[in-house]
Amino acid sequence: MKMPLKDYFKRNFLSNAFSGLASKLADQLMNPGIVIPYLFSSISVPVFASGFIVPLRRAGSTVPQIALANTVKKYPVRKIIWVVAAIGQAISVLFMALFALFIGGIIGGILVLIFLLSFSLIRGFGSISFNDTLAKTISKGQRGKLMASRATLGGLAALGIGLMLRFYVSNTSNQIYIYLLFGAAFFWGIAALLFWMIAEEKGSTETSENTWKDVKKGMKFLKQNDTFRKFIIALSFLTTVVLSVPYFTLLINSLSNSSFQTFGVIFIASSIAQIISNPIWGYFADKSSRKTIIFSGFIAAIMSFVAFFMSFYSTIRLNDFMYGIIMFIIVVALAGVQVGRKTYLVDWAPSEQRALYVATSNTIRGIITIIGILFGVLAQFGGFLLLFSVFTVLMILGVLFVFRLPEIQKNPLN
Repeated sequence: MKMPLKDYFKRNFLSNAFSGLASKLADQLMNPGIVIPYLFSSISVPVFASGFIVPLRRAGSTVPQIALANTVKKYPVRKIIWVVAAIGQAISVLFMALFALFIGGIIGGILVLIFLLSFSLIRGFGSISFNDTLAKTISKGQRGKLMASRATLGGLAALGIGLMLRFYVSNTSNQIYIYLLFGAAFFWGIAALLFWMIAEEKGSTETSENTWKDVKKGMKFLKQNDTFRKFIIALSFLTTVVLSVPYFTLLINSLSNSSFQTFGVIFIASSIAQIISNPIWGYFADKSSRKTIIFSGFIAAIMSFVAFFMSFYSTIRLNDFMYGIIMFIIVVALAGVQVGRKTYLVDWAPSEQRALYVATSNTIRGIITIIGILFGVLAQFGGFLLLFSVFTVLMILGVLFVFRLPEIQKNPLN
């Protein structure tokens, strides 16, 4: 006997929301911009290896997206893919923690990066199947509310962990960062269990053997559409915003003499930024996604210049609160670039080709992110001073390219 439609959606809403709480908390506990750089520092991994963190974390789930989308379409119940992906992510993070705990050094760091890549590739399947599951199991008027609930609950939980780390945990051992990874693996398992509780009916399936045809079509869009090409160039430069976050963390870690109290402060600052930034940027992006990218990109460039200044006067020590403010602002700026980018592309692209435009954009962005590995080499041999000067210039170039994009909220393509 089928449950009443009202109960069906209520059960799915709660299961999805609390699964989101667990997965968002897990993401923050293994934050590639904060936790993993501190982890690498604590187990004596060279600075250049930190240049691999964000590229591997981001590129693995974006570069093969077109191919992954075609694979997901073959399954009538999409929640199973997300559950299996969540379990796979839990296992990947578990191995990351074990290698950091028992091996350490450059070998341990390499093994952590390998399983970070496996985490990212598995995540790609989950992220694609999530949207289909959402559409099938949550009523249309409740989807935005659900997404906001997932982000808010996860952010509040992460904030609670941050406050506990700052005020109730003493830095008796560098293994605290490894314990955070164990916690992330645990909460990914919880997220999988809760997502499995979603009631989903079997849906239609599609079999596509035209993956490379889709890739070629996406490249054709890039070649023929001037606005899309400018958008990709601008966002390629602004990819430096997300790539810069681990280096902000490493710089702060260096200037604070690896203080665990400082780690607690920037962890809290990052959690607060993630709670409040997306709704605010979302509001402005609906008004003008182009100006949202410009404003947030300019903020990121200013903060990169601040980091350049901090590197130049490296003998100056700030208090933990100021380091927290710096991390808060750069995370808010990153959220603005991401929200503006997603909103601009979705609002601009023609509806019948939107999915392919998005997949093409994500794939190219993933490739650009891989090239960002070179920033790790630059940091290792050129130092933070040269690194942040390059970041600042590239961010400014990205903002200037966004100025050349049309204002699509006033004159959308559709």
